[in-house]
Amino acid sequence: MYYSKIILFLLIFFVVDFFIRTLIPLLGNIFIEIPNERSSHKYPKLKSGGIFFIIPVLIYILIEINLQINNQLSYILFLCSLLGFIGFIDDLLDLSSKLRYIFQIIICSLIINNTYNEFLLEEKYFYFFCLIIFGTGIINLLNFMDGLDGLLIGSLFPLLIYSQLNGIDPKIFILIASMLAFLKWNWEPSKIFMGDSGSNFLGALIFYLLISNNHMYIDYKSFFIIFPLMFDSTLCIVYRFINKENIFVAHNKHIYQRLHQAGINHSKISSIYISFCCINFLITLNFKSVFFIIAIISEIIILLFLDKNFAKKFS
Repeated sequence: MYYSKIILFLLIFFVVDFFIRTLIPLLGNIFIEIPNERSSHKYPKLKSGGIFFIIPVLIYILIEINLQINNQLSYILFLCSLLGFIGFIDDLLDLSSKLRYIFQIIICSLIINNTYNEFLLEEKYFYFFCLIIFGTGIINLLNFMDGLDGLLIGSLFPLLIYSQLNGIDPKIFILIASMLAFLKWNWEPSKIFMGDSGSNFLGALIFYLLISNNHMYIDYKSFFIIFPLMFDSTLCIVYRFINKENIFVAHNKHIYQRLHQAGINHSKISSIYISFCCINFLITLNFKSVFFIIAIISEIIILLFLDKNFAKKFS
């Protein structure tokens, strides 16, 4: 049985890899990302690559619907895909930030209502509102971290694997295989970016994984796994707020971005964040509060050390 899963995983990987390899030259003139003053890359590259791991999942969901075996996760992934396609449109047409946020609120509301339908039934509007703010925050904070080759998608593998420890869902299995194929082309020197299509899809899915624990509204272990990403994004917002900047205006002032501006290459920086997330994942497997605290403090100290001694000065 394990051999069949390995064969299926490899099959999905190679099929997605084949389509990416084939379509990069065909779509390059349409879905092209032109570098600007905020970019961390020098040459035009294919964007909106998130469709390469969204579409395989959607195909499997359609098969499940036809066989009448779909479950809650099918509905959630469909909602995530909707937000992914909104991101795809945004990649092409550059939607307004207000319109993007409205779509995020709608999708987060539907995810919350499907996960905790008692909130509206029992008129727990405060909890519902708080989770909407949390959900849209997660989506945007993760989107902010999609600025270097392989950083975001590589850092999310540990959380996706963690979500499957109690039982493998074929849709997440397919997603991981497709994302791994995408990572091959997204690693330095990358030929493709996931764009808002990919980061929106993954952000919404991660939000669901963070709140889908039946014993608590937010699963702190899942959040702990991606803590380095959340810390960098949050710290940047704090820095910009203190600096009296408009935190809603695009920028390139995260720690990972300023490390690159200081001359450190993509793969080294991405490997730091991915390693932190992998270590946090291993800690959750034999969770003890002392290791939890040590890891968080250590990662904060290391990131602040890198910020102060190696990154370009925040200005």
